Amino acid sequence: MTAIDAYVRDLHHAMGGSRRSRTPEIVTEAHDHLLDAAESWERRGYAREVAERRAIEEFGDIEQLAPGYRSVAAIGIVRRTAWVLVVTMMIQPFVWDARDDGTEHGSGLATTLKPVIEMVGGSMIAAGVVAALLCTYGVRWWGVRTWMVRGAAVAMGLGALVVTALAAVMACTGDASTGDALLFLTLVALPLLMVLGHSARSIVQVRSVSAHTS
Repeated sequence: MTAIDAYVRDLHHAMGGSRRSRTPEIVTEAHDHLLDAAESWERRGYAREVAERRAIEEFGDIEQLAPGYRSVAAIGIVRRTAWVLVVTMMIQPFVWDARDDGTEHGSGLATTLKPVIEMVGGSMIAAGVVAALLCTYGVRWWGVRTWMVRGAAVAMGLGALVVTALAAVMACTGDASTGDALLFLTLVALPLLMVLGHSARSIVQVRSVSAHTS
C-alpha cells in the first residue's frame, strides 16, 4: 500500500467509514488530487515515495481535515435523501389509488386518513425540495453549515415517521389484502425507513463535527 493509499484510508476512517462502506465521492476526489500532486513533484525530479510524502504534507493533517470532510459528506447525504423523499411522496397517490377499496367515496378510518396523508405528503414534497436546494445551492452562498444538516435531517426524519405511521394504519384498514401489505412495504415503508436512517446518519456526522470543534 502506498503512502497516498494509506492516507486516504485513514481519512475515510476518520470520517466514520469502515472497510466495507462505500468510499464517499469527496474522499475519491482527495485521492485523485493527491495523485496529481505527487506526479507534479515527480516531474520536479523527486522519487515517487518522496513525492507522495510531499503531496500529503501539502494536503494537510487528517485530524484537521476530517471535520470539514464529515460536514461535506453529511450535506451530500441530506441532499440525496431529500430527493428519495420527494420521489417516494410523489408516488403515494398512485399507491393508494391502486388499492381500489372504495376509500374515495366510502366511510371509515381509511376514508378519513386518505386526505390527511395526501396533505402531509404534499408538505413533505415541498420540504424535500427545499432541503435538496438548500444543500445544493445554499452551501454556495453560506458555505457548509451544521444547521442546514440538522434542520433538514430532523424535518425529513420526523416527516418520514409520521407518514409511515399514517400509511401503516391506512394499509391495514378497509379491505386490506396481502397485496396491499406488500405494496405498503415496498413502496412506502422501506423508502421512508431509508430516509429516516440516512437522516439519523447525517445528524451523527455533524454531531461528531461539533464535538470535535467545541
